[in-house]
Amino acid sequence: MKNILQISLASLFALSLVACDNANNTSTNAEPASKMEITLNPQEQFRKDYEAFDKWQVATDQKMNKEVDALQQKVAEMEKGKQLSPEEINTFISNLRTQLQATSAELDGLQLKDPDVLRLAEKTKEAHTTAIDTLELVVKATANPVEAQKDLAVLGSKLEAMEKLQAEVETQKEKLKQQYQQK
Repeated sequence: MKNILQISLASLFALSLVACDNANNTSTNAEPASKMEITLNPQEQFRKDYEAFDKWQVATDQKMNKEVDALQQKVAEMEKGKQLSPEEINTFISNLRTQLQATSAELDGLQLKDPDVLRLAEKTKEAHTTAIDTLELVVKATANPVEAQKDLAVLGSKLEAMEKLQAEVETQKEKLKQQYQQK
């Protein structure tokens, strides 16, 4: 159980680190947007949307890293024998889901139009949701290992789904990063 927890935490942490690394390697030559909506050619729309997504990703990673740090502290406490009540676990997971909903709403508010950037945005939201679902199972399993035995298959499939989504998001990010740097 401890290994599963460590793998899921490492996967989530790696997801946020790679996103931060990719975001830091991009150019920040964003042009100021005007108040009026102007129809942009596809190349300009891609650049505008990519830069908006990149900026959102950096801000989201900072927020989520704080949440991951808090999670790591809770897990360390549980590994030392501190028991969390079901209410504490539910509150913690609820806070993570609220954070996820807020960041998803921010992403939706960007009003992205480029189809490739939109696909990346949707995959990113899906990856975040899967990560939270996985973390919920891990935290509950760590808190109550006996009950967790029946959820091992679900946890395993969630971990696989999270890893697959992470790989898809990273592949798409790299493709768009290269496209951005070429234009």
